[in-house]
Amino acid sequence: MARQNHVLLAFGFAAATIFIGSSLILGALLPGYNPISQTISELGEKGSPFEDIFRVVTLFDAICLMLFSLGLCLYSVTERFSILPSVLIGFYGLMELGIGVFAAPHPLHNLFGIWSTPGFFAPLALVLAWKNASDLRVLRSLSAATFVIVLVAMLLNLSPLIHPYVFIVEYYGAFQRMLFFPFYLWIVILATSLLLRRGEAQSAE
Repeated sequence: MARQNHVLLAFGFAAATIFIGSSLILGALLPGYNPISQTISELGEKGSPFEDIFRVVTLFDAICLMLFSLGLCLYSVTERFSILPSVLIGFYGLMELGIGVFAAPHPLHNLFGIWSTPGFFAPLALVLAWKNASDLRVLRSLSAATFVIVLVAMLLNLSPLIHPYVFIVEYYGAFQRMLFFPFYLWIVILATSLLLRRGEAQSAE
């Protein structure tokens, strides 16, 4: 079981690599694409030369996130931690499936994107619900810092729904990456911390 859990937690690295790597590579290869002003979804929008590739990549990312959330859930149960962070990450991964199936500008694409918002609260959930993990103070501090960045980015990304500020619209791609990239990097930090913690525990036995 411990080995299987190691493998499941390692899917956190895969999810981050797939998402960040694909957005950077496809953005560099798509002629005329501007990552500062254009969204990640535009890489795979209907009619884009990368539409099919983007859909496959997004689906793989979603699967990796859900497998990681399963590993995190099993780890949490074993260590008697709250499973709330794993539930939020798993929910986010489930919404990613919808994002992958329905390419922009399909109305459901944006709806799944908005519905995925609760997933970004996973770092905050860890800070509040894992208080009994005294040896994970650094992880909790990094999670708190990540959530501050993510919260600011969320507000900026959702603001066009209320008022399309010119500054935000012009740099929307950058603000979107300010939301996604720190979140995925946090998943890498989380996976690394738990794998190292598990390794230290096994060495002590």
